[in-house]
Amino acid sequence: MKQLELKHLACYLPYNLNCLVEFTVHGKIVEPLVGIKHNNFYVGGKKIDVDTWDFKPILRPLSDLTKEMYYSLSVKTETRSFGFWYGKNNGDTDKREYLYHSGYSDKTYFLENNGYEHFSYRMIEFLLKNHFDIFGLIDQDLAININTL
Repeated sequence: MKQLELKHLACYLPYNLNCLVEFTVHGKIVEPLVGIKHNNFYVGGKKIDVDTWDFKPILRPLSDLTKEMYYSLSVKTETRSFGFWYGKNNGDTDKREYLYHSGYSDKTYFLENNGYEHFSYRMIEFLLKNHFDIFGLIDQDLAININTL
């Protein structure tokens, strides 16, 4: 089984990502990720040992990113001339997942094979700020889907 790594969470640090931690004494607690140092994660005021405690970030699956959600999340930061949202089944035979970008020129970004490398900084920042699962951690059971809490 894969393990949660620094590269999976460091990019979320500026955006107050909440995590679910299960302690033997206190039970399950939701606390913000506040730091990472030498591959140790700090949630709330506690150093988390990922080998000992059940620790998972709480993320949104990309499939939650509808056109309506994009505009409701970006109402103060984006313009109506720019937007992007999740899609699947691009045609009868193409079943790949993608993000559709609507703006000065419409473009489809397929998510397989590191499709993120073509995203603009603005798109990546939006996904991180709104806690979308850009690394597929939910499917790997390394993160909690926000919709299941």
